[in-house]
Formats: sequence, C-alpha cells, structure tokens
Amino acid sequence: MFPSEKNALDKFMKVSNDAMDFVKVFLAMRLLPSWLQDFAWKYLVPSRLVKAASCTASELLPTLTSNKKLISLLSSMWIDTGARPDRASFMLTASVFRGVSMEGGCYPQGGAEAMARELVPVIESYGGRVLIRAAVKHISVNKISGRVDGVVM
Repeated sequence: MFPSEKNALDKFMKVSNDAMDFVKVFLAMRLLPSWLQDFAWKYLVPSRLVKAASCTASELLPTLTSNKKLISLLSSMWIDTGARPDRASFMLTASVFRGVSMEGGCYPQGGAEAMARELVPVIESYGGRVLIRAAVKHISVNKISGRVDGVVM
C-alpha cells in the first residue's frame, strides 16, 4: 500500500520498538529505590527510549514521513487509546497499533454485555444495586468529602 515509504515504515518499526521497550524499562525502574532511579534515568537508559515515550504521535510521525495518508494510518487506532494522536504519547499509540497487528485484537466472549453481567454480583455483594433504565432523581454528594455517596431514585 505504501511501497515508496519503506524507509519511513522501517523507522516506525524501530521507534515503536523503542517505545515498547520503554514500558519494560519504566516498570523495571519502579522496582528500584528512588535515589537509584534518578541515576539510572540520567546515565543508564538510552535517550532514544525516553524520546520515543516523551512525545505524541502527532509530533513524532511527521519526522518519519510527510505522507499524510501513512501518518493517518499509523495513528488510526487512536480510538482504542482513548486520546487523539495529538494528546496520547507515541508510546501508547505504538503499543496499540503494534499490539493489535502482532497479537491480534480481542473481544469478550458473549460481547461487552458479558463484562457488565460479571460485575453485577460483585456490586451486589458490597450492598449495591444495579438498575437499568431507572429514573434518577438526585445524586447525593457528601458535603465534607465531595464524594458521591448515593443515588436517589
């Protein structure tokens, strides 16, 4: 589909690998004492990993190609990240784009409704009730904490 963009696609694969490697490094770093984390981030972690995770897809992709259709395709799964390419980190964009193509997508057996059905017993076990299409008169907010503490039906 983009034969003339082989170099850009190769660069995308490399920088998206860096972005996904950043996740592993980030998680490993969180296991270290904070004083050691500062040192490791400054002297041990390759700057290309930090760069790949520190910018948005909208910032990074135009440095790889000027082809607007390819940029659109490479950031097209933004709906799965919950944030537009100009808001989500490239790390998140690359993880979703690469993850689906490498590992495949998934969908709950029984559809999205199956997740809600599984949550109902848990909510009820804590004294809650699950009502569908019920008219709500008022949402009660605790004046001291500012937290919701009930719903008046």
